[in-house]
Amino acid sequence: MKTLVLAVAFLSFNLSSKAQVLSAVIHDASAIDTTGRYLKENPGFIVNNSLTAKSLLKDPALEQELQVSIRKPSDRKALMKHLREMNISTDMEANRSNKKLLFNLANTFARLKMYSLAMKCFFKTLQYNKADQPVEADTLGSTTALPPDSLSADVTNLDERYLNFNDKDDTLLNHQPGLQLPLNDKEPRSPKITYQHIIETFKDGKKAVAYAMLIHVKQPVGGKARVYKFTNSGHTFITLIKYNSDSTYISLSFGFYPDKNHPFAGTPLFPSSHSTFRDDAEHKWDEIAGKFISKRRFEKILALTKNYDGLKYHLSKNNCTDFSLNAALFADLSIKETTGKWPLGHGNNPGITGQSMLQGKIADGNKPDLDEVFVDDTVIKQ
Repeated sequence: MKTLVLAVAFLSFNLSSKAQVLSAVIHDASAIDTTGRYLKENPGFIVNNSLTAKSLLKDPALEQELQVSIRKPSDRKALMKHLREMNISTDMEANRSNKKLLFNLANTFARLKMYSLAMKCFFKTLQYNKADQPVEADTLGSTTALPPDSLSADVTNLDERYLNFNDKDDTLLNHQPGLQLPLNDKEPRSPKITYQHIIETFKDGKKAVAYAMLIHVKQPVGGKARVYKFTNSGHTFITLIKYNSDSTYISLSFGFYPDKNHPFAGTPLFPSSHSTFRDDAEHKWDEIAGKFISKRRFEKILALTKNYDGLKYHLSKNNCTDFSLNAALFADLSIKETTGKWPLGHGNNPGITGQSMLQGKIADGNKPDLDEVFVDDTVIKQ
C-alpha cells in the first residue's frame, strides 16, 4: 500500500495532464471516499513500482525531479486541488489511504523546505487519526472547544477549518525557498538576522489561529553518530510557523551561531565567541521533529530567543544545539542522548542529537507515543 500511495503522490507532482485527469476523476462532492477506493481500482496511475518512503525522501535525484515538477503552475494547482478534495469521510479504508499519502507529502514538502505546507499535511493526518477513534461523528471538527488562539489551546483544540488546503496555498508556495533556488545550486551561507527581525516577522497584524515549531539537525555525517568530520561539526536550528485566520501563514527558520571576530572563534581552541542569529530558511538538514503548539509555548520560544540575543556563544556550553534543544523543550519536545566529546571539549552537538532522533529517542512531554509529533518517515521506532 505504501508503494501505491507514494507512487500517486509522486504522480501528483509530475506530468500535468495526468495529474489533472486524476483530480478530475476523483472529484465527486457526494462521494464518501476521495482517494483510497479510486487508487485501488485504477492501478494504471502507478508510475514507479520501485518507489519506497526512503527512496523518495532520501534520493537526491527523485527530490530534484519533484522540485522541478512543483515549480510548474499547472502541476502545482492540480496537486492543491487534489489535496482540497481529500476530505475526512466515514470510510475507514479510504481515510487510512489518504493519511499515508498526506504523511508522505508532509515529509516531501519538508525536504523541499516548505514547512508550512508540510505541517498542514501532517495536521490533516491528525484529523484522520481522530476520525478513526470511536467518537460521535458530530464532535469531529467541533468549534465549541477552546479557541485555537487561547493560551491553553493545543493540537486537540484546533479548528481544522483554519488549516484546510485552500486556493491561497498555491499563491503562497511561490514565495517558498524550494521554488526560488536554482536547481543544483550550492547551499548559500545563512545570512545574519537580529532578534528584532525575528520578532517583527510575526507581527503581521493578523489574528493567529495556530502555531507550530520544528527542530532540524544537520549532522556532520548523515545517519552516523559522528561529532565532527574535519572542520564540519553540523548545525541545529528551529522553524517557527504562525497560521492566520485569513489562511495566510508566516514561517521563519533560524539558528544560533558564533559571530566570529577571528577564524578560530567558536572552535575547540577558542570555544567562546560573540553570537548572532542567522536565517536558515535554505539550510539543509538530516533529521526533523515538529508539532503544533499553543500561543503560550510559541511566545515562550520567542522569549527564549530574546534571552539569547547578545548571549555569548560557547562551543561546549551554549551552542546551536543547546539553543534549539531549549526551544524544543518549550514545545514539550525532548531528545534523549544529545551529548558527545571532541578534542578539548564536550557537550550537546548535532551529530549525536541527530542520531538519537533517527533512532526515535524523542519524547512528547509525558505522552506515551509520538502521535502528535511530525518526524521523518525513516525514524527507527524504539
